[in-house]
Amino acid sequence: MNKFYSEETKLDFKDVLIVPRDSNIIISRFEVNLVKDFVRDFRYYKRELKCIPIIASNMSSIGTLSMAKELSKYKCLTVLHEYIDYEKLNEMIEQNEIDPTYVFVSCGAINQKEIYNIEKILDTKKIDKLCIDIANGYLDIIISTIKYFRKKYPYILIMAGNVVHQERCNKLSDAGADIVKIGIGGGSCCLTREKTGVGYPQLSCILDCNKDSTCRSLLASDGGCSTPSDICKAFGAGAHFVMLGGMLGGHDECEGEIVEIDGKKKMLLYGMSSETAQNLHNGGMEKYRTSEGRTLHINYKGSVKNTLDDILGGLRSYGTYIGSDNIAKFNSFTQFVKVNRQLNNPFNN
Repeated sequence: MNKFYSEETKLDFKDVLIVPRDSNIIISRFEVNLVKDFVRDFRYYKRELKCIPIIASNMSSIGTLSMAKELSKYKCLTVLHEYIDYEKLNEMIEQNEIDPTYVFVSCGAINQKEIYNIEKILDTKKIDKLCIDIANGYLDIIISTIKYFRKKYPYILIMAGNVVHQERCNKLSDAGADIVKIGIGGGSCCLTREKTGVGYPQLSCILDCNKDSTCRSLLASDGGCSTPSDICKAFGAGAHFVMLGGMLGGHDECEGEIVEIDGKKKMLLYGMSSETAQNLHNGGMEKYRTSEGRTLHINYKGSVKNTLDDILGGLRSYGTYIGSDNIAKFNSFTQFVKVNRQLNNPFNN
């Protein structure tokens, strides 16, 4: 076997810019429609979904009930973390505080207790979206878990991952996944690349997983977005959904404790493979494991509404530059150029 999967240099979001293009219509930012109508787009899920295809990650410092409540107002999606209080979730749904249309529940593929808890919430039929999430989507256990849920709950929308190749996307899709989560090692709280050397640059990951018509699933780009421009590039490359973790951290809706460090308000953000997460949820780090997640104190940002407005404003402006008034056409209207430097430096007196 050749030690190099590809001699071609793979690209991250920082390696490209988007080229503006001629447009025969005048488009105001106000006219750019960011709500995508997924009608008959899913392989198995038969219900219609109209949403802004941005997804809050199922990190326990991100995928909270408060985050789902706020994001659903925007028709954005949230994957609730696997340790969520399901009684509280039921209560909030019954009181119309959360629109379940925009909510996924989540579980891993190995822990039977997690799967049992997920079955209890799916059996109520109040939520019909499930994320099966493991860091290494190349383990066959994820295939059997997808098949299990697809057979038992044929009507639900299943998202699963993470992988980085189109061939593996198709295997997860054939097992029963409507959406495949792509990306390994790109998240701001992920240390997988540092600890293992495993990963794939996120822009090329999207392009390669969606390189021809043989792709049988919709793609959710997971990881690597640190600015609104990265989200624009992910949609431009062909991602159907973009999942955000760190960009949504530090907000009131994260339900974290606010602390003061060096006179500045901070909030904890941590990866689910971090020692912090293992101590909080699993009684500590197993001796055979190493921490593959960062623990960070990031600036407190107030309500997530401010960040969402900034992200959506950037997406609308991007649409005007490429001459597209609908997020569904962003991929078709986008051309990239490779660059040596992405950002200009601010003038400094």
